[in-house]
Amino acid sequence: MSNKKRIVVTDLGSIFSLPKFFSITERERELASVQFMLYYNHTNFVDRAIPSLAALMSLGKMKIILIDGWEDPLFFKARMAIATLTRVMLPEKTVEALIKNNLTYYKASTDVDMENKFIEVQQDGNEEGFEVIDLRETSWTDYVKVEFPELYQEDPEKVLN
Repeated sequence: MSNKKRIVVTDLGSIFSLPKFFSITERERELASVQFMLYYNHTNFVDRAIPSLAALMSLGKMKIILIDGWEDPLFFKARMAIATLTRVMLPEKTVEALIKNNLTYYKASTDVDMENKFIEVQQDGNEEGFEVIDLRETSWTDYVKVEFPELYQEDPEKVLN
């Protein structure tokens, strides 16, 4: 198994069905927040390959850093969704520790603050030897198809045998 360490840095909208926080009105933010909290279809992952992100995190190969302007309760709901996905792979107590140590949220107060935090996280990650994946620039599916093309063969189980 590779010793590659990865950090995924992203806004909530690159993983979940949320609009870009700083590009919408206060009213639209409030409506999107209520919908995200109430309806499961607004909590869906926007990328079908997200389970592989959770798998890499469960193997200790990835940290996820979310940076956005959304209020903390939206992050908590997003955290629950990622934890639920990870619970399919690991026991409850392991998932709790994993999420606590590998999933971080920074609430930005402005779009400039958000961009500066993205830059800071990317620089720190690079200095610490992490591969930094910015989901604002590439989709998780595109990244996984390049990094693990075997997962996208017709019969991925043949790769393992």
